[in-house]
Amino acid sequence: APVTKRRIRLIAQGVEMLQAVHDALTGNVNLSLEMHHLLKFMLDRILRAMVPARELMENTIASASTSSGWGRLQAHISAGKGETNKQDALTNINIAVHVLSGPATQKRMNVFRICLDSIQGVGVLGEQ
Repeated sequence: APVTKRRIRLIAQGVEMLQAVHDALTGNVNLSLEMHHLLKFMLDRILRAMVPARELMENTIASASTSSGWGRLQAHISAGKGETNKQDALTNINIAVHVLSGPATQKRMNVFRICLDSIQGVGVLGEQ
């Protein structure tokens, strides 16, 4: 039996719909790949900021502990909780570096946010 014009129109509409679905799925896959690379780039940049901050905190803590007994006593009296805050910040920086070294998951980003809040409280990272 010959194909009617109505049937040709329905087939053409079906092909157009399939093409639209194909384009949408291809676009989503491309967007997903681009987002993955962008996220990886951003995490790498944050990690690069964390490593110098860790070194700064380690040096600050080490210099405070290598001073003379009298100097340590004076630093302890004047610092109060400052030394504990520095130790906490260093621990949080180490956790953040570890978290940023792995794949980007929601749980890792939640842990990173908590660490970042603590680190910013000490003022090691500045406004970056």
